[in-house]
Amino acid sequence: MVQPGGNLTLSGWFAYFKHSGKSTFREQDHWVRRRLRSRLRKRRGLKGPARGADHLRWTNAFFEEQGLYSLAAAHAQACQSWKR
Repeated sequence: MVQPGGNLTLSGWFAYFKHSGKSTFREQDHWVRRRLRSRLRKRRGLKGPARGADHLRWTNAFFEEQGLYSLAAAHAQACQSWKR
């Protein structure tokens, strides 16, 4: 499901913006998952943006299982290593 180049793009975004605030990464993760849900919705022949039931159908855990790179998780890990 996750495109090979997609994770490279997300990891590149993180490398560029890694010194941004914590909320930046949560917001971007939210936006990316919303866009992916919309694409999955379109594959099912449904129109419009992801909403309501789509968030239950394709949970955040679903994207984790598919190997989607999480900007928020990468930031949390980077912050831990900076504190050591």
